[in-house]
Amino acid sequence: MRKDKRTAAACVRRHRKVRRVDSISSLPDEILQHILCLIPTKLAVSTSVLSTRWRHVWCNTPSISLESSALRAASRMETQNRYTAPKMMSLHLRTGLQENVRHVNTWIELALSRHVENMNVELQYNDHNYDLPDSLYIISSVKELRVELHLTPMILKCSVSWTSLKKLSLRSCILSGNSIAMIMSGCPILEFLKLDLCEDMRVLDLSNSLRLRTLQVFGPYFRDQSPRKIVAPHVRFLKLRNSLLLCTLGDLSSLAEAKLNISFHALQRINPDSDSLGAMVVKMAEMLEKLKNVEKLTFGSNFLEVCMFGHSLAYFSNA
Repeated sequence: MRKDKRTAAACVRRHRKVRRVDSISSLPDEILQHILCLIPTKLAVSTSVLSTRWRHVWCNTPSISLESSALRAASRMETQNRYTAPKMMSLHLRTGLQENVRHVNTWIELALSRHVENMNVELQYNDHNYDLPDSLYIISSVKELRVELHLTPMILKCSVSWTSLKKLSLRSCILSGNSIAMIMSGCPILEFLKLDLCEDMRVLDLSNSLRLRTLQVFGPYFRDQSPRKIVAPHVRFLKLRNSLLLCTLGDLSSLAEAKLNISFHALQRINPDSDSLGAMVVKMAEMLEKLKNVEKLTFGSNFLEVCMFGHSLAYFSNA
C-alpha cells in the first residue's frame, strides 16, 4: 500500500513538472515565426512581452499584416526599426484613415527593400491627391499584387517594371487607357488580371500580354464606366460581371471558358418596360454570338433573369 502511494505521488510530481514545461517556446524560431504569420502583426508583436525567449521572435516573421489602429501603434512603437527579417514574403496594409498614409508609404518602402513577393494595399477612403510611391512601380521581386484605392486616380509618373508579377488585382481604381497600357507593358509574365469596380477604361486591349490566361472584369454597380471593348487574344478564361451590359468583345481567339453575370444592384436598375432593356438584350445576343464556340459557358442567375425579361432565350433554340 505504501509503495502504491509513493508511486502515485511520484506520478503527480512528474505530471506537475510536465505541465510547467512550455512546449511551444521550445520550438525552433522558424516554426514560431510561421505560427506568428497566421495572426495579425499587432498580436504577433505583443508576444514579445511573454518572456525573453519571445522578445525577438516576431522580428523575423516573413509576413506583415497591419490595419488602421495597428499602423498607428506600430509607428509609436518604432516597429519598423525592430523588424530585422532579411526577406519579406508578404505585406498587407489596410486603412480607412487618411492620416495613416505616411505609415502606409513607409511600410511599402520597407517591404520593397526586403524584396517582398506578395503585397496587398487597401486604402478605403477617397483621396484624389494620393499617389502610390514611385518605387512601387519598379519592384522586380513582387509576384502577386493587389491595390485598392477607393475611386482614386492611379496616375503613373514613371515606367512600370514588374518583371516577376504573375497575378495583379486592382479594385476601385480610376484607370485611364494610358495607365493600363503602361501597367501591362511592364508585366511581361502576367498570367492573371482582375479589374474590380475600376473606372475610366474605354478600351481594354491586352493583345501584347502574351502570358495572360485569366481575365476578370467586374464593372461598377451604379456608374456607366466599364470598358467599352475588350481585346484579349491570349486569355483562356474570362469572367465578366456588369461589364457585359455595354461591352463589345474583340479578339478572344484563345478563349476556352467564360462566365457572365449581372450583379443584384445593377439588376435593380433595369426597367423591364424601358427601351434600355431591349438594347441590352441585343447587346447580350451579340456577346453570346461572339462566345458561341467557347468550350464552357456559364451564366449567373441574374443574367438569365434579364434574358427571360427580354424573351431572348429564343437565341438558344435557333443556335
